[in-house]
Amino acid sequence: MIRARIIELLKKDNFQSLLSNIITALIGIVSFSLLAKKLNTEDFSNYIIFVTGASLIEMLRFGITSNATICFLPGTKQKKREKIIGSFVKINLLTSFALAFFIFLIKSFLYDHIKNSSFVLFFNWYPYILIASIPFNNALTIFQADIKFNKILFIRILNNFLFFLVILIGTLYWGITLNELILYYLYIQIFLSGLCIVLKWDYLISYKNSSNKEVNRILNFGKFSVFTLLSSNLLRNADIFIIGLGALGSNAIAIYSIPLKLTEIMQIPLRSFASTAFPKISKAYTQGNLKKVRYIFNTYTGAISIFFVFIAIFILIFDRELIILISGHSYINNGSEHLNILIITQILTIYCLILPLDKMTGITLDSLNKPQINSIKVLIMLITNLLGDIIAVFIFKSLELVAITSILFTLLGSYIGVYCLNKELQISIKDILFYGLKFYLNISKHTCLIIKK
Repeated sequence: MIRARIIELLKKDNFQSLLSNIITALIGIVSFSLLAKKLNTEDFSNYIIFVTGASLIEMLRFGITSNATICFLPGTKQKKREKIIGSFVKINLLTSFALAFFIFLIKSFLYDHIKNSSFVLFFNWYPYILIASIPFNNALTIFQADIKFNKILFIRILNNFLFFLVILIGTLYWGITLNELILYYLYIQIFLSGLCIVLKWDYLISYKNSSNKEVNRILNFGKFSVFTLLSSNLLRNADIFIIGLGALGSNAIAIYSIPLKLTEIMQIPLRSFASTAFPKISKAYTQGNLKKVRYIFNTYTGAISIFFVFIAIFILIFDRELIILISGHSYINNGSEHLNILIITQILTIYCLILPLDKMTGITLDSLNKPQINSIKVLIMLITNLLGDIIAVFIFKSLELVAITSILFTLLGSYIGVYCLNKELQISIKDILFYGLKFYLNISKHTCLIIKK
């Protein structure tokens, strides 16, 4: 009986999504730690710039199609489903090739400026990665829409584990260069896309089922969604870009990126719950069941918020030990009053406590087919963040103020999200906490039943 209960738990989409994010995040943190310890400050900063730029382009590519596909696909009939998938694949192919060409074009015109900059890795390699990863990323989007998190778990873990092996062997045994590291990452994307094609997970053949109506529908949703995702990406990465433009030096980029990586620990369950909540809320709204939409929103927001409190306490108590674990002792005492990594970690931990409400209001606005409102919400947050970062870096030359700005714009975004949803969902902190606590009580009861049996 216990075995059956465990198997039942392993099949739950929430658990599979959480497990996927936990494993990939842990592999990512260990990989990040190896690079932080083995690379010199300049190379490590260049790697951070590459990852930041790549993340921005991925948001642009899939912002156009992914959220719309995940929103429209659940609960549709087979014929319409084929048209939606075909239209998604068509737009994704065209967007990927267009972005790759655009990056090549910029590199051609500005090569003399790029070749000696921190962006050279990105411009040299990312166009190839864009094309190589098309089938792989097609599979991830469709599987999320279909709530097939077991397959997402397989693909994501394989991707991260293979790259981790390259970093581990490369840094410990042959002194891998950054160019070699990115080249091996490209090989991994080619391998994974080939695997998806062999398993018929790539959906490239669905291109023939695309329709102008669904293409326009996806693009109409996507024009707001891509803006929201790009702005969200800039919210996360504007700090790094502006710090890089300021006079604090490459050391400041490395120092700020380490607490950011640490706070990803807190965001593991948030990403997991958000990825499962999005298609569920979309389906409930499509069926006209606002009561269920309200229940899902309150349960997921409350459960994650309560969980975040305990993670935050842990990080605040063991912040020094965690920083040393990730990056070694070199970044703890850097001798600069403006670059106190422990204070930055503490501020960003508090910032993470506000993220669940902001994140859940955002995906709920998208699920309720209101991406334009979510876009305005994120735009206001982005403007607030940019202004705060510019003041913090160029006037006060303080990374701590950059981190405080994150708290301010997230509070603002949460307020706007709640205000815009209140008319339909009547959101209250009391309900969020009630359903969040109920979620854990149900887990406790379920666990007790397993133990008794």
